[in-house]
Amino acid sequence: DATQTLDQGLGTVQAQLGELLRHEHAPLALAQQATSLPAQSPLFTSLLNYRHSPGAADGRTGLAGIRLLYGHERTNYPLTASVDDTGTGFRLSVQAGHPIDPETVCGLLHTAIENLVGALEERPDTRLDRIGVLDDRQHEQLLTTWND
Repeated sequence: DATQTLDQGLGTVQAQLGELLRHEHAPLALAQQATSLPAQSPLFTSLLNYRHSPGAADGRTGLAGIRLLYGHERTNYPLTASVDDTGTGFRLSVQAGHPIDPETVCGLLHTAIENLVGALEERPDTRLDRIGVLDDRQHEQLLTTWND
């Protein structure tokens, strides 16, 4: 009886996954049409990459001992943040489409990560869009000072 229930559950998950895989390579233009955003609005304004790269703590060694001689990344987004998890630590790189103050970016990322970790520890069921990226001073400035 337990085996039959498990088989039914796995069958349901497999069917749902099969349905989702049909959309695996859907073009972003199609995704844009499914939103309420105006056609000229960008679907994304920033990008966060998380890469798990154990053994790449020195930033030069990758999978299976492959040594990186040179690399250059570029972005088509206004802001791209990449987190490299080396297994023993993290490396963070940020690219911006326009000049931006590095201290501002670091401050925003610090606040966002701090709030994310806090939510994961204290309220793991918190929706991602409910986790703030602004500190109290910036939040007050945005809502009060700049908003008449």
